[in-house]
Amino acid sequence: MPAAILDLDLPPDHPIRQILDVIEAHPEVREPVLRALLTEDFLALPIQVQGLSERVDGMSDRVDGLTERVEGLNDRVDGLTERMDGLTDRVDGLTEQVGGLSERLDENTRVLNENTESTKRLEGHVGRLRGLSYEDSCRYYIGVILDGFLDGPVLADRELINNQLLKARRNDLISRPEYEHGLSPDIIARAEDDKSQTERLAVVKASVTFNRRDLENAAQRAAIIARVTGVRTDAFVATHYQWPGEIGTEAEQLGVTIIRRVSEEHAFDR
Repeated sequence: MPAAILDLDLPPDHPIRQILDVIEAHPEVREPVLRALLTEDFLALPIQVQGLSERVDGMSDRVDGLTERVEGLNDRVDGLTERMDGLTDRVDGLTEQVGGLSERLDENTRVLNENTESTKRLEGHVGRLRGLSYEDSCRYYIGVILDGFLDGPVLADRELINNQLLKARRNDLISRPEYEHGLSPDIIARAEDDKSQTERLAVVKASVTFNRRDLENAAQRAAIIARVTGVRTDAFVATHYQWPGEIGTEAEQLGVTIIRRVSEEHAFDR
């Protein structure tokens, strides 16, 4: 019974006081009285309140579930963040490694380029040494190389020819380039009995391989020496390898005789 109603100061013969006294003396009549006094909607309020309470409890459970899921998602996000941080560290590490590899590659490229240049220079030195060695070999075997062209071929006196070239240069009979060409033949030969070098001379270009420029040089140098000495001078090229037909034709046009002088120790493919 609500305290506000029980505390009403009503006389004993008041109808409300009598009803309250009956309800207090007989609790079993309370519900019928309430049903008589209250509407169905009001009577249904306790059930509705209980349903709402249950729904609130369900919502609370769902909120708790969502909270757990959010916490789980937060944990997963934290895990993903840690993994991303780890991946970032790995990427940074790989970037440093790639940078180091790039530096090593640049250094290796530089060293390779230096080695390539050194190899080219070495090949050039070797080629020149092979050429000089082949010249020495041809000079030693000049009697064999020019056999049939001169009577007992021997090396000519270069000092005598060089003096003649110098005199011609001093008298301005030849140009400076012609003077240099006259001093440049690999080999100059004469006949064994022609000690005065007045009968016939041979200018020989000795080369393991040769090209048109070598033919032109041989022809030009022979012509200069012939002009300075007044002696018939023929041009020759001594070479290790066989030459193509078109080169032979060019040699004939320039008045140069090509002689093959094989030397296995000077071959490139040995």
